[in-house]
Amino acid sequence: MLKFTVEYRAAIDELTANCKFSLRKFELSKEEWIIAAQLTKVLKVFKDATLLFSRSTSNIAKVLPAMDKISTVLSINSEESDYLPAIKSALAIGLRLLTKYYELVDMSDVYCIATNLEEIGMASQPLKNPVIDNIFDDLLDLTEPTTGSVSDELKTYLAEDCEKVVNVIAWWKKKQAVYPCLAHMALDYLNIPATSIDVEPAFSQGQILLSHICNWLSSESTCSLLCLGAWFKSGLVLTSDIVAASKLPEVKKVAIIDETS
Repeated sequence: MLKFTVEYRAAIDELTANCKFSLRKFELSKEEWIIAAQLTKVLKVFKDATLLFSRSTSNIAKVLPAMDKISTVLSINSEESDYLPAIKSALAIGLRLLTKYYELVDMSDVYCIATNLEEIGMASQPLKNPVIDNIFDDLLDLTEPTTGSVSDELKTYLAEDCEKVVNVIAWWKKKQAVYPCLAHMALDYLNIPATSIDVEPAFSQGQILLSHICNWLSSESTCSLLCLGAWFKSGLVLTSDIVAASKLPEVKKVAIIDETS
């Protein structure tokens, strides 16, 4: 939406400047248009990340490389001299928040194991037939180790040269005879989805739930309503259950006191 607005700036300026439409209060100043244009550039990495993890091929092994890509883009943009101070400050905050996520990832071995088993590498050349202009498309070139004669599967796998493959899951399936234990482990880890839900549909459902006239819901209520909707569609919750729950008396929130403090 923001990109569309910037691209059609001339038309929007003409509409808001026309008195007969009564849209003057929505007219953007020159500085506001600059902010909108700069936000379009810096937010693209997050839009592309959302689209990446909405693909059926995204798994947990792509999380760390995607985080590295986001960190690189934010770092480059934060040093861009043309950006306004407010944009630079927001980018700096984003980098600090990303550091916290790195710390959380370090607490789990699953991410590191999955990333090493997939061996995602940066593409040396652009994709031949790119579907969309996504800056994460260069993460889709996967590398494949060739077979070796060393008895230790892991040492053999790590010691061999790499070759690009399209489907790493299919590659490990074919290599089960060469790496029986490692292949079994790889198929377990690499089939873990990158997110527990589809990212883009979640945003769409959230927009429907949190409309412009209903935007005061707490995070707990929003989460509960999204879960309820998903469970209802899956048949886990019946209409009769919802009706019965709606007739229950309100439960007052009780403050929990931390006895250890």
